Amino acid sequence: MNLPLIRRLRQNFPNAHLSFLADRSLGELMSFQRDLDEIVPFDPSSLRAFGREGRLYSIFRKGRYDCVVISNPHKLMHLAALWARIPLRIGFDRKWGFCLNRRIPDRKSELALHEIDYDLALADTICHEPWDRSFGLDFVEGASEGPWEKYGLDPSAKFIAFHTGSSNPRKEWPYERFGSVIEEVLQWGMFGVVLLGEGDPIAALHRMGLRDNPRLHNLMGRTSLVDLARILLHAACLVSVDSGPYHLAWIQKTPVVGIFLKDDPGSSPRRWGVYPGFSRCVELYDVRDRISSDDVVEAVRKIMHAQRPVKA
Repeated sequence: MNLPLIRRLRQNFPNAHLSFLADRSLGELMSFQRDLDEIVPFDPSSLRAFGREGRLYSIFRKGRYDCVVISNPHKLMHLAALWARIPLRIGFDRKWGFCLNRRIPDRKSELALHEIDYDLALADTICHEPWDRSFGLDFVEGASEGPWEKYGLDPSAKFIAFHTGSSNPRKEWPYERFGSVIEEVLQWGMFGVVLLGEGDPIAALHRMGLRDNPRLHNLMGRTSLVDLARILLHAACLVSVDSGPYHLAWIQKTPVVGIFLKDDPGSSPRRWGVYPGFSRCVELYDVRDRISSDDVVEAVRKIMHAQRPVKA
């Protein structure tokens, strides 16, 4: 969700050196971004308690940055930026926002705007030119090596990808309902199915009530983040709960069916769904017990025939 913010900063400051502080697991994926000059790996666990912010302070001091933009408010992040005496400190006025010298109100909990728009509002404090509405995963252009041979996939076969899990249990839709949807898709005979995400692949199949099928490719727990993104690029559709892979799909224009559960107050398609106009989508939004397997099957049917973005 930070990619448009990064793009806008590059538009407005074409000669600036842009560094991106990232979890080490994101380093390879973000290293393909043409708008960035440097990826600075960082372990977020160092922000879990006071006294561990020294590593972040050292990064800020070593970089001798003129400006820091903090899109995810955190007390120790704000404090380290202040201690490092970065001249321009931009962020949301929350979690010790007094450490910043350019701050805007944090209204994300109101769910009125998309996450991208909230982050772009930070750039309003220093950028005159608006975002040009371009962003994506640059690595897909001219990628010389795909994941097909590595995972035994046929690059010419049409498939629908499924991502079933979430790090937040309140966002998870029942596995057995996913299994019913997958069985229906396989019965159509037109598409293979690729299972993606983390976790034990055998246990996941058992929870979904699925058996081995030559058109069912279970890659759970096997792909790197970059391979995951490349597979999603070629999917006919992704069916997923509110998750990171969901964003990796629609950012690349892959059609998506999103399951957003009101059981988690923060899981709203208005804030976390497809950015308007970027990809074909059907986004289901209700409490867990009111979204049935039939609802998702119908959404998949609709998305495969949709000519423009559709939201449910």
